[in-house]
Amino acid sequence: MNNTESWKKYVPETVSLYHVDYRENLDEREDLQEQCIRNNNMGRLYETVMECYAEQEAESLLKILEEIKEKMAEEKRQEEFEEHREEITDLILNRSDTDPAEELIKNSAAVNMYYSPGAKIEERIGKESRAMSCYKVRRALKLKKGQF
Repeated sequence: MNNTESWKKYVPETVSLYHVDYRENLDEREDLQEQCIRNNNMGRLYETVMECYAEQEAESLLKILEEIKEKMAEEKRQEEFEEHREEITDLILNRSDTDPAEELIKNSAAVNMYYSPGAKIEERIGKESRAMSCYKVRRALKLKKGQF
């Protein structure tokens, strides 16, 4: 058994570093949702969520590290734990099976969004055919006929 495998067996295959309560969501954070949509990037969401859950992550990580340290100490391998502490920490982080941002999104209500294609569509029946209205929308969105 090589040196890496000897300490890896003490690290759980999956760990949960975060707990998101089912009542926690992004419903009151329309500003954050809008920013992500406008930027077409969820980076700001992940930054905000990680700021909120950083303490929970640190506590969970320390608890898991202590459990591993105790198990290794029982087998007189404390020095090996200290020697590989950073690698063990990295492995725990890689094996985390929870993503607080995804959980918050899942717990959030559906968001209704309205998009203006910039095309004027006659609203009153009889002014314009439905086919013509669809044509204007497809043209504004640069969609091919029959695509949608």
